[in-house]
Amino acid sequence: MSKKVLCVINHGAETQIRNAFSSEQVICAHKNEVTDEMLKDITAVVGNLNVHQVNKIQHLQWLHTESAGVNNYVSHIRPEVTLTCSSGCYGHAISEHMVAGVFYFYKKLDHYVRNQRMRRWRNEGQVDSIEGAVCLVIGLGDIGKTFAKKMNAMGCRIIAIKRNIVDKPDYVDVLTTMNHLNELLPQADIIASCLPDTPDTAQILSDNLRLCKKNAVLINVGRGKNIDTTALIRVLDEGWFKGVQLDVVDPEPLPYNNKLWGYDNVLITPHVSGNYNLPQTLQKVTELAIRNIKHYLNDDPLENVVSHTLGYRINND
Repeated sequence: MSKKVLCVINHGAETQIRNAFSSEQVICAHKNEVTDEMLKDITAVVGNLNVHQVNKIQHLQWLHTESAGVNNYVSHIRPEVTLTCSSGCYGHAISEHMVAGVFYFYKKLDHYVRNQRMRRWRNEGQVDSIEGAVCLVIGLGDIGKTFAKKMNAMGCRIIAIKRNIVDKPDYVDVLTTMNHLNELLPQADIIASCLPDTPDTAQILSDNLRLCKKNAVLINVGRGKNIDTTALIRVLDEGWFKGVQLDVVDPEPLPYNNKLWGYDNVLITPHVSGNYNLPQTLQKVTELAIRNIKHYLNDDPLENVVSHTLGYRINND
């Protein structure tokens, strides 16, 4: 059977992809326009097509997600289907979002935003410096690496946790594994969770949140399930944390009546630090998709192959 790719990366990426391939090789469509008839001759899908539709494709050989995370697919598609992802495309956007959150709390901008709403002219006093702070990065993939590099450039001491501790980057002072997490939490001024959603990463921050410094800044941009929401609320009630920046939560969307909404020292954004709000992200995703389609059509090795068992990429790391 000849190879035929269905691409459902939208938002304007279709034009570049159509121009790179013939219509006999690659067809582009909007996700909500895909029909069962269109899927009959497809051997590969590029983009986050509904998993129910993916599983209808009888001759599917390869699925490439436009997202870095694949938890919606990894345990729900046939194991013989090669799975790749767009990890490596989001570090720029998400790391800048994280840095903004650190400064938001370190420079008491949260206080001044509240003061402005009340039209109150008041000096909120002493602030903190990024320089000299200890930054613990949990998960040193693309996002964690990019954030660590930025924080190191501003004078932070970087401690990082990674499953594979060979080839320590120059901008990381200490590189270790997850079994050292609890001994590192008390040392950190800034704690950043950049982990994917896997069985091994579920609620890695729970009752051990009490090991953190009370004036630390906690960031989660990995997956909401990395932090036990109930445990986080409990320690916030007990006076923990200078600030908590959450771009991901559990559950999502965060219910209207969830207590997390009500804390002055919690900054919540609705899983938007990646997305395509930064145009460069879509360009990177599109370029990776084009490269991988070329690899597929030429029978060359694919980039960002994901392990169905582990739930994260096992090459290009």
